[in-house]
Amino acid sequence: MRGKAWILLACLSLLLAACDLDPSGGAPDAADWRILFASDLPILSTDLYVIDLDGTQYERLTDLTMQLQLRYAVGSDCSPDGRHIVFAARGIQRIDADGGHLTEILPPSSGRYQFPRWSPDGTRIAFNAWSFGSLNSELFVANADGSDVTRLTDNDFSDQYPSWSPDGTQIAFDFEDDGETGIAIIDADGTNLRELTRTSFRDGEPDWSPDGQTILFSSNRNGLYDLYTIRPDGSGLTQITRHSGNNRFPSWSPDGSLVSFSSDRDEDEFDYQIYVMNPDGSQPRRVTYAPFDWVANFNECWLVSPRSSDEGSVLEQIWLALFGWVR
Repeated sequence: MRGKAWILLACLSLLLAACDLDPSGGAPDAADWRILFASDLPILSTDLYVIDLDGTQYERLTDLTMQLQLRYAVGSDCSPDGRHIVFAARGIQRIDADGGHLTEILPPSSGRYQFPRWSPDGTRIAFNAWSFGSLNSELFVANADGSDVTRLTDNDFSDQYPSWSPDGTQIAFDFEDDGETGIAIIDADGTNLRELTRTSFRDGEPDWSPDGQTILFSSNRNGLYDLYTIRPDGSGLTQITRHSGNNRFPSWSPDGSLVSFSSDRDEDEFDYQIYVMNPDGSQPRRVTYAPFDWVANFNECWLVSPRSSDEGSVLEQIWLALFGWVR
């Protein structure tokens, strides 16, 4: 406890430098990367947080109980320029990267939304939705302001968890069809659907690599969930994690040099924490040390943006320093 108290004093005495985007439009320095994720800490509602790669500084971005009278967010994504975040919570919402200016861009009047994902050029958002009364989820695309909603799939089974190709011409997703699941790709205009995998186990949560060469996804085809890569033509299936425990919700870093994911490998089953590793599965390291279930749920993404002036309330910093993330 003395060690944690010392770190608490250090955390409270430091001011964080702002990390601005490169005005020239070049790739931001890796030191500025943070991971956006959903968590039910330190209070019992699921909100959005960002955390540094070394796990020492975090920031809470939303308070959905106060802002939307909700306790649940399903899927989030960072805009390509690092300035905005979209997430699903009673419709699709957009906030600034520092947590300000909450805006509803798609109201919940027509169904239930999940997993919004920005297109690489930031002009469109893909998502999946259930129409009221329907048992199946389908894929949709809308403009970034919520206008011009277009349905991409119309199947007798559920499609979800979209992930854009780097050139914005295709979307990978996972599907569930009569007890079988898999990873599929569809052109961004809704044509040319083709399956990459189909299994009686659970393949899901695809994320397309920044170089366009591979798609990362999770599967429990060998028992527990592990992470796999596959080429967009369906070849080259490769298992990259082989650790005891479940490994899920992978996300590529902006330059493809790292992968973040959620795992319960060091905790009780389904008590997920965030880890970072090399794309081949080597050198995994833990980022979060939270004491309760579901530190990261659904999907995390990588954020490069200016930090807000409030790096979490004093009460939250004390909670996390004594009981959770800050070591």
